[in-house]
Amino acid sequence: MMGPGVTESPLDRQTEGSLATPPRRSLAEPVRRGFPLSVHRTAGGFFRHSTLFFETDFLTNREEITMFTFHRNQTISQSTWQIPDPEDGLRRRQRRLAIFYGWATFTFVVTAAIGVGFPTAPIYEFDAYGCFTEKSPAQAVEFLIDQSDPFSSAQLALFTNKVRHYARDLAVGNLLSLFKLEPNQNGQPLTETFSRCRPPEGKDVSRMTDNRDFRDNDYREQFAIPLEDALNSVIVPSKANNSPLLESLYLISQRPSFDNGGQGRTLVYFGDGLQHTSLATFFKRGYGFEQLSQHNSVYLSGLHERFQGACVEMNIVSSKYPRQTAWPEFETFWRDYWQAAGVDCLKIKRI
Repeated sequence: MMGPGVTESPLDRQTEGSLATPPRRSLAEPVRRGFPLSVHRTAGGFFRHSTLFFETDFLTNREEITMFTFHRNQTISQSTWQIPDPEDGLRRRQRRLAIFYGWATFTFVVTAAIGVGFPTAPIYEFDAYGCFTEKSPAQAVEFLIDQSDPFSSAQLALFTNKVRHYARDLAVGNLLSLFKLEPNQNGQPLTETFSRCRPPEGKDVSRMTDNRDFRDNDYREQFAIPLEDALNSVIVPSKANNSPLLESLYLISQRPSFDNGGQGRTLVYFGDGLQHTSLATFFKRGYGFEQLSQHNSVYLSGLHERFQGACVEMNIVSSKYPRQTAWPEFETFWRDYWQAAGVDCLKIKRI
């Protein structure tokens, strides 16, 4: 009941009745409790009072506080706040952790699947030539240049372009070598100026499993730049009193790249093709491979086992001895020689 002169509203009666906790009928019905906060009289003689209502929903474990302000039996303002539930905060944290661990598991599974689909490159050991130690290169290209008679600028251009072409098309892990028909420090008639297996470039690897910038830099330092340096050295003319071409070919056949035969091996020769040593000379008529093979020279032994299956390209450069290279014996000798060596393909071209 209100004091004398105060009008009682239905909301006042509801407020007074709600001071006591209403009986619970079911868990589905929220419990609402009200508490008066303040009552004051306005200048017009009316009373303005505020009441707090606490509402608890046991099904959702949610609690709310609502403040009503009444004036002249009308609600003039209403504010509602939700009371944070410690258990609800714990559930939210648990839910966030579940989402986090779910994403972590998903990421791990996807990464593992990518690892299966795009395996990282295994770690190999390399020898002094940059080749795999555990296996021989599938392909090897061996260049031999004889500049005892200087090349013309056009002939040099043909040679350097041919080398660069093979280097560009060489697959990763395969071998490219350059030899010059010139005595080396050990007295052998052959000088090795370059021999390296081609390393991968950035375009040869995946960004997901390798560093393309590192591969490009390694390719330049370990292969491209040394190759250009070697080309600059081999095109310099050399002076010699003899031409040990057969001896040089034998030394090339003894290299490790021919240990398993000539399959996948290519020999590219640039020179005048003239042999001139005590073993044989092309400056006297009537020479032939049959006569040479009768001597059982060490430089002919094992050629078939080493060169069998290889491809040979002989680029005969015009020299100051055109008469000797024009003799029928000249080309016949080289065809018989390479046939005895067991090569699969032979090309003799004059440039």
